[in-house]
Amino acid sequence: TGIVEMISNLQAMMDKEMQTTEIQEKQAQAEYEMTVKESAKKRAAGAKAIANLESIKAMAEEQLHKLKKQRGSKEKEVEATEGYKLQLHSECDFLLSRFKIRRELRAGEIDALKRSKAVLSGAGYSFL
Repeated sequence: TGIVEMISNLQAMMDKEMQTTEIQEKQAQAEYEMTVKESAKKRAAGAKAIANLESIKAMAEEQLHKLKKQRGSKEKEVEATEGYKLQLHSECDFLLSRFKIRRELRAGEIDALKRSKAVLSGAGYSFL
């Protein structure tokens, strides 16, 4: 009966060890499943953040493209304005350079008109 009792004790110890191992395995499996769920949540959040950032990047690139187009048109507008400014400047320079001559010619025309009027009014040619 000593051997049978020893085998019964070994069998009881083995059953107890098997139960402990099964409990530990179930706990490890539960922890693994929890870790997998958390990882999936993190991956989903990361994917959502990436999608959000990509949409922000796309909007920024679209805005940049629009601004580059506007810049090109504004540069052309500035060039046209500069050309117009140079044209006006040259016209003003021309007018200023001829102003004195035109003033003298106008004064001569006014004087000639006054003399013509005087002649037509009956004045003599003596003051000429």
